[in-house]
Amino acid sequence: MFKSLREFRNEYLELMLDFMWRQWSQIGVFGEAYNQDNWVIDPEALLLISLEMGRYEPRMFDEVVDWLVINGKWLNVQRLNNIIKLDDRYNRDILFAVADILSKEDKSAKWRRVSKNLAVKSPINNREELHQSFFLFKDGKPMPVMGKVDETFRKYGFLRTPVNLRKLSKEIQSHSPSNLWLKLRALFGVNLRADIIAYLITHESAHPRRVAREVIFSQPRVQTTMAELPFSGLVWIKHTKREKHYWLNREYWWQAINITPGGDIPKWINWVSLFRGFLHIWRRLSEPDIDSLSQYLQLSELRQLMEVVRNDLEQSGLKISHPLPTEPYKFEDYVGSVFESLREILGSPNG
Repeated sequence: MFKSLREFRNEYLELMLDFMWRQWSQIGVFGEAYNQDNWVIDPEALLLISLEMGRYEPRMFDEVVDWLVINGKWLNVQRLNNIIKLDDRYNRDILFAVADILSKEDKSAKWRRVSKNLAVKSPINNREELHQSFFLFKDGKPMPVMGKVDETFRKYGFLRTPVNLRKLSKEIQSHSPSNLWLKLRALFGVNLRADIIAYLITHESAHPRRVAREVIFSQPRVQTTMAELPFSGLVWIKHTKREKHYWLNREYWWQAINITPGGDIPKWINWVSLFRGFLHIWRRLSEPDIDSLSQYLQLSELRQLMEVVRNDLEQSGLKISHPLPTEPYKFEDYVGSVFESLREILGSPNG
């Protein structure tokens, strides 16, 4: 039973970190092997939440950077930019520091384009008081930096030891249903067309407006690309009232790309929406003022917080069989119920 939101925060952090380790291991990060989840992993959304939450798990953070050195070629930089623009609280300097490191490994202009169309601050100067410890203990206190400092991160205001690129990550596992998005990019290229096909393969049909919202590209651009697909003879249009819905033979495509779903077709999750809700919860729980509130006010804060993120959680496409309570609850009961809801979401895609 939780007695305070601090206890809830600590358990929530462990839940989040375990979830992220599980996702990354399925797409090739070096570490403990996990069973495959029956959902499609969104690489850009997973990267952005991991760069923020990875500050509490240094080993995971560096393994993700290591994975990017090998597999970053499959990420869509334009889509990264599109997603990050939706979150005005995201610390862009973390992404810029990582992109700076990757630009030294990848001689193309790919990672230098990360900052395009974003409000980029100039790198921090040499005044030490402007820098902060990058990694944090689980309680939010800064980890001391012992020894040499990573000069790339220091440029962006962060103090940490040098990134150790061991290059132990694997190439993407093309047979895994959870890697569908990355596999289609290997087939079609890192572009919007691959993202649209990933959505169509996991749905009976789709309207461009819905696809645009899910893949985080502008509707006109999605509309134009989808209008070209029927000329391939592999995508068709069905008319519903005054709308055009696009569809394809999903069984044919699963066979063609040599992926065998384990039972049901992998579930499409709107990870951008879901992770936005998760980060909103985390950021509020991490604000220092919340610990000074009485248990009654903490309960009120959590209830308000869950109302704010409810739409993001519901828009993800996941069914929550353990609904968030709406009736008056005691502190321990309500907080415990919220935690079970979040654990259900993070633990399994079924439902």
